[in-house]
Amino acid sequence: MVCRQSFAERPDVKVREIVVKQLLEGLCLGHTVEGLTCSCGAIHLEDGTVTEVVSPGDKYGVYQVGLWYLWKLRITPESGKRWSTGISDIISQEQAESIFAHYFYDLGIDKGD
Repeated sequence: MVCRQSFAERPDVKVREIVVKQLLEGLCLGHTVEGLTCSCGAIHLEDGTVTEVVSPGDKYGVYQVGLWYLWKLRITPESGKRWSTGISDIISQEQAESIFAHYFYDLGIDKGD
């Protein structure tokens, strides 16, 4: 993995993050996601629509933007009680890996295998 200082100094990382976010928004926004309930009934998430793509850079900083499995989708049901899920609920892991390989792996970001 590239050392944090050299990676953070790359001016194109933020640009790549924005491009990937826009690409994921085009693929995911507006899709309906099935809710879920745990077997004990204590947790219930309603069916909802993808309303936002959230980069891990918003929470963890620039060093995590290249890790597809840390990106989240905000789901908004009719009740308004939002919840989040991973991008692989809409796109396949293979498609996610392909997108992130194209935009980030040349920077030395570890895929997390």
